[in-house]
Amino acid sequence: MNLFLCFEDIDGLEEKALLALRELQSNDILVSSTSQKQENGHIQSGKEL
Repeated sequence: MNLFLCFEDIDGLEEKALLALRELQSNDILVSSTSQKQENGHIQSGKEL
């Protein structure tokens, strides 16, 4: 099963919510990605490291 979650601004989340997100990322259950603009102007999604 694949799910898509989108957080526009996580800076305002409570500490326990951020901890839960980080735990999911650490266990490779949740992958963070971002949009990246290439030199040719195309926008592509990329995994945030």
